[in-house]
Amino acid sequence: MLTDWFRKPHARFGTSYRIINMVFILQMFTIIVSRGNIITLGEAYAFGVIWSFTFNSLAMLVLRWKYHASAAGRFLPTSASEARDSIGLLSVFLVLSSTAIVNRLPSR
Repeated sequence: MLTDWFRKPHARFGTSYRIINMVFILQMFTIIVSRGNIITLGEAYAFGVIWSFTFNSLAMLVLRWKYHASAAGRFLPTSASEARDSIGLLSVFLVLSSTAIVNRLPSR
């Protein structure tokens, strides 16, 4: 989904060096802005990880409900296990989203 400018391979090594350089610049910017404070960097990392897991679980839940008929025949043998699977995905999403929201609240 990136433009060709980002995906252009390096002439010698064949890597997408512009993406690698961009990630490096953003990481250095984050370290400089936080002044290297390990607590702040750890909180930022935890924030990113929990929201990433939350949105991944939401995507799984949406895909499960969107393609319900096609997935049932391939993965799950009975309709009772389909219901348990959907309830399980929903409960995982709810736990992750509540953790993410609590993580978003300011700490005292």
